[in-house]
Amino acid sequence: MNTEMLEKMVKMTQPQLKEFAHKELEALGYAPTSQDGFLYAEGRYPVLLVAHLDTVHDEPARTICKSDDGNVWTSHRA
Repeated sequence: MNTEMLEKMVKMTQPQLKEFAHKELEALGYAPTSQDGFLYAEGRYPVLLVAHLDTVHDEPARTICKSDDGNVWTSHRA
């Protein structure tokens, strides 16, 4: 995944990110389903990916600041 796509994802709201993940899984050939707030995509291999979506702003972040080495990202509304 490139940095531009990651930055776009970081700026999404939780519903937008869930919809984005759903579409990406479909594009990869999965048939994702949503149940009880979780997104499931059954495949051939026994892999489990769990992610926690955390929102700290009332509105989507507009600015992403990165450390010089690019390993630390912080978001800002302004």
